[in-house]
Amino acid sequence: MAFNPHDDLLSDDLEALWIKLILPKTKPFITGTVHRPPKQTDFYTTLGNVFLNNHDLNHSETYILGDFNTDVSLSLQSSLNFMHMFNFKQLIQYFTRISTNSSSVT
Repeated sequence: MAFNPHDDLLSDDLEALWIKLILPKTKPFITGTVHRPPKQTDFYTTLGNVFLNNHDLNHSETYILGDFNTDVSLSLQSSLNFMHMFNFKQLIQYFTRISTNSSSVT
């Protein structure tokens, strides 16, 4: 297995690391780990701009991992728009943050 860092995807406004993984007998794919600080209000716009400005991301299988600090069970419009625009699917469907008074899928 080999990988190439994807430094062209870095943004001063986004906490992320990106690599292209190259595995034997498969197409290369891009994976990124992303963190959204809880108070960042333009996260999905910023992440979307990274995708819009990079040809490789739009034509490669891409996986994003990390902590978006977004309760996707609330169907927040910005997260839904991002996932729809770039054809992503939320894989985790059960509550991941559970407290005495609430639960969320973040």
